[in-house]
Amino acid sequence: MKPRKPVIAITKSIWRSRLSWTFLSLILRLLGAKPVGLTEKTNYKSIHFDALILSGGIDVHPSRYEGTDMKEDGYDPERDEMEFFLLDKAEKMGIPVLGICRGAQLMNIARGGNLHFDVSKAYEKANYPNSTLARIFYRKRMYIEDKESLIYKILKCDSCKVNSIHSQSVNDVGQNLVVTAQEENGVIQVIEDQSRPYFMGVQFHPEYLTYSPLYRELFRRFVNTAKKNLGS
Repeated sequence: MKPRKPVIAITKSIWRSRLSWTFLSLILRLLGAKPVGLTEKTNYKSIHFDALILSGGIDVHPSRYEGTDMKEDGYDPERDEMEFFLLDKAEKMGIPVLGICRGAQLMNIARGGNLHFDVSKAYEKANYPNSTLARIFYRKRMYIEDKESLIYKILKCDSCKVNSIHSQSVNDVGQNLVVTAQEENGVIQVIEDQSRPYFMGVQFHPEYLTYSPLYRELFRRFVNTAKKNLGS
């Protein structure tokens, strides 16, 4: 009998994030996992999963972290509610969690942290290109100083190039989370709970970087950690 493939729940927007879902589901299938997309319209409260990916998308509603700034529109409170529920469930189950961009920010909020509403106003030299082509091709460097961090053990680099598809970022770091990678200007790129085998939020979008062995390894480690929990 073939061993069961780990089920990876991937949260997504109903009307956005289709490209991200395509890339995420492809790399996970190639690595031997079974991706399952979840939106607020699915029966997400009862589904079984062995690991959780909180994918990117529109900003988390500022009321979730007592933010004082507010956009006129562009929020999805029902998605927020779904993801906080799934994250709480995953934490109680002790299974791997990977947060991507919005997902990393939501993980930080869930632990009591907050966000910079506009990264370009919070940091010097953080006014990144925002055109469609720039979002695809622009790269910046993040620096990893903690050699015991999960991100270093996976990527094995002191300085790595990442993409930039965000306007907000982690500000005050939540409970039991540590910053393990930053840009030179201070923008936080990776947060981790180092008491868990794989509980990591990344500000960049690794699903768009899987042409590189570095970022394929990030997902490989995630899937392999989920496989270790099967049957436990």
